[in-house]
Amino acid sequence: MTSKCVIQSRFAECFRLWRTLAALCCLLAASGSAQSRDDIKIHGHWKIEVWGVDGSLVSRIEFENALASVSGPKVLAQPLARQATQGYWEVDLYGGPNDVICTPYTSAHLCVISEPATSFFADSRNLSLKPDAPGATFTLAGSVAAQHDANILWVATAVHLCPTTATPATPCSEPSNQPFTTASLSPAVSVAAGQTIQVTITFEYS
Repeated sequence: MTSKCVIQSRFAECFRLWRTLAALCCLLAASGSAQSRDDIKIHGHWKIEVWGVDGSLVSRIEFENALASVSGPKVLAQPLARQATQGYWEVDLYGGPNDVICTPYTSAHLCVISEPATSFFADSRNLSLKPDAPGATFTLAGSVAAQHDANILWVATAVHLCPTTATPATPCSEPSNQPFTTASLSPAVSVAAGQTIQVTITFEYS
């Protein structure tokens, strides 16, 4: 075989290899693009601090939550589909069978932190909602005083879905709410009567 034929053969082989690699790169890029379009995540980062009567920090725990399996998608879909308007938020703290954290409310020993303008039952009404620039995240923060020695075993955020006639500036105060995110605590957060439970949740979408 002449040197010219050898060069042409090697060139053809290199071209075929380049074409194969190019096709593979395009396939991987398309796969990654499809995954990024379909994979929408909601991150809810919690921080729970327990403060003593003397103002000292007793404990702090940070963790991530999960979207409520049944009602979480509903909270996301209904406002986007114009079937409901976003209402007020609340944070729910649950004790065990023998734990009453705040004023006894339900058999689940629920302790509720709500926004100030709500008219439904709450143990504390100092929950704040703060959108963070450039608007891709927002933070809920509030606190409540423990009425009894207890353990917090489970937490949730919930939102009130309003009729479409309501507006975000003047949301309704419907007594019915929809759990949005939840988390089980292990180990549990222990509190004593008189201590303050400070809760901060930052939501981020990606």
